[in-house]
Amino acid sequence: MNTPPRVRRYNDMEQADDLRHRIEELKTAGNRDEDIAEILSEEGFETTTGGKIDRGAIWHLRQIWGIDSDKKARRKVTERWDDGSYTLEGAAAVIGVHPRTIYTWIGRGMLDAKQPFKHTAWKIELSE
Repeated sequence: MNTPPRVRRYNDMEQADDLRHRIEELKTAGNRDEDIAEILSEEGFETTTGGKIDRGAIWHLRQIWGIDSDKKARRKVTERWDDGSYTLEGAAAVIGVHPRTIYTWIGRGMLDAKQPFKHTAWKIELSE
């Protein structure tokens, strides 16, 4: 039996490109890290030490390869909404301040802003 030599880094693995592509594919499909780990284990992928891939390994690989979590992907918004109002980040960019400043101004009532539901993105009206 010919056992492949162990490597210390995922990028040095023979199947690194396949593993990265598969994680991106599964994450894009909306799978959680623990589900991805289970799927990859069933497909025969292993850690660099030959162990079973778990959700911690998936998280680690996403950090190394810059694969966004589903939460980060959901947070990515444009600077303006379809109705012409601005997002918090968009308003900050237009005015030239930090997004936290915009949030403070909203709290003080200095900006016309609405939040459709609690914990959702702001819609901020700015006059030109």
